[in-house]
Amino acid sequence: MNTNELFSRLTNDAAYLIDEAQALMLVIDVVPVAEKRGGIESMLDMIYLIDHAQQTYYRPLIEKIFSLPDPNAATQDFRKTVDYDAQLHESPAAVLKSIIENRRSFVDYLKAIGQDHILKTGIINSEEQSIAGLLQEMIAFERQQLKLVAERVLSIDRSKQEQGKPGL
Repeated sequence: MNTNELFSRLTNDAAYLIDEAQALMLVIDVVPVAEKRGGIESMLDMIYLIDHAQQTYYRPLIEKIFSLPDPNAATQDFRKTVDYDAQLHESPAAVLKSIIENRRSFVDYLKAIGQDHILKTGIINSEEQSIAGLLQEMIAFERQQLKLVAERVLSIDRSKQEQGKPGL
């Protein structure tokens, strides 16, 4: 895959989160997104973690790699720095709107830096990482989170149907 194809695939994959968040907006009022089941994080927590990872980990690292001549950064895993209580005062719709706005801004940023920098590398936590590698890692993480959210929605829908209630 050449640089142009890689850049196009990664920016399209990154933009896909916007579509997913918009789709979740359609069911947010009929699904108990803030409910925690069996000690497992809520769907809202899972969604919030995506935005937190983008805003506090992936985007800042990508910006450092792009803007510094010899980038070197040490950072904590975003899963350890997330404060789920920070989103408690926000509605689920507000969290999704934030994700959509932040992702649009991030995709615009990526398009502005362009494909010529997608393979630029820096040292992150003592390991060499490229912008492309960080994007691939971010997208894989988001897909996993969205898969968990979808599984939870389907589980709720099945439970409703088994109880004789209309599904989603």
